[in-house]
Amino acid sequence: MTGHELEQVDWVGGVTSQALSSAAAPVLDAKRLGPQQQAVLDAVRQWPGSTAVELAQHASLPRLAVSRRLPELAAVFDVVKGQRVFRAKPYVRRGPPRACRVTGSAQTTWFLYSRGDS
Repeated sequence: MTGHELEQVDWVGGVTSQALSSAAAPVLDAKRLGPQQQAVLDAVRQWPGSTAVELAQHASLPRLAVSRRLPELAAVFDVVKGQRVFRAKPYVRRGPPRACRVTGSAQTTWFLYSRGDS
């Protein structure tokens, strides 16, 4: 994970203690993103502070794909490496809503996740 921090998580009965509290967190066996996730991440990198609809328009991506991939990129998830499980930081974060330049409606803005974000 390029520049992505991993935090080791303790095992509890073969399952991570944090995974027990957040069973919905996806467990990834690989450290690479899918092609749509990478394209959306690149769009956020290039146009930070944009809404999902704006990102789709800027990057010529399907609106629905962008809207689905952003929450995946904003999720905290577990990475399995052999017998170890690491908690990975999200790639992007939600920003304050504002009027979308495409639709005119209030929508969430998206930014790259940085160390100071919680």
